Amino acid sequence: MRGKIFPCVFLVCALFVSCKSVRESRPVYITDENTITLLPPSAAGASFETSQLLTGSFSGHEGFSGQAFLVVDERRLDLMMMTTTGQTICTILWDGENLCFSSPFIQASKIKAEYIVADMQMAFYDHNEVGKLISSSGLLFRFSSGGNTEERMVYRDSELVWSMVKDGNMISVVNHLRNYRYDIEILSWESE
Repeated sequence: MRGKIFPCVFLVCALFVSCKSVRESRPVYITDENTITLLPPSAAGASFETSQLLTGSFSGHEGFSGQAFLVVDERRLDLMMMTTTGQTICTILWDGENLCFSSPFIQASKIKAEYIVADMQMAFYDHNEVGKLISSSGLLFRFSSGGNTEERMVYRDSELVWSMVKDGNMISVVNHLRNYRYDIEILSWESE
């Protein structure tokens, strides 16, 4: 993993110089009443790098598809999303205090990058840390795993609000309340 970190660090440095929006993170509304704050990068439980094919949809309509690269270590979460032809859609950096969003296509004021980071954290971070965070917001977190499968569910009383189902290298992240989903195919995964 060390051999791949240097290009990522170079990219991160270049991005911070050209970042269009750097600010402190705002609360993320899981429901209209329940909020969370983003977890620090150290809450991931381990450093990892992953490349993914990602398809996102809203209200059942395909919104985008492309490749995503997610790198997490003790100090930061870096997410780069690209089209299938290799053009950068956006980059998001989270260092535990500041959130940076940059895109040649999307105005920073039109997107709440913390919601994307929250979905990635809830799907990929240590389930114990995620469970504590969700419980502190007044919602119920359920986790189950076995073999190559894992499920993470967030409930408001008995209503399913958010879910992540992993089966092998396929992951579905669904926000049932906000009516959007990500379907992710893990292409590669390296961890320390």
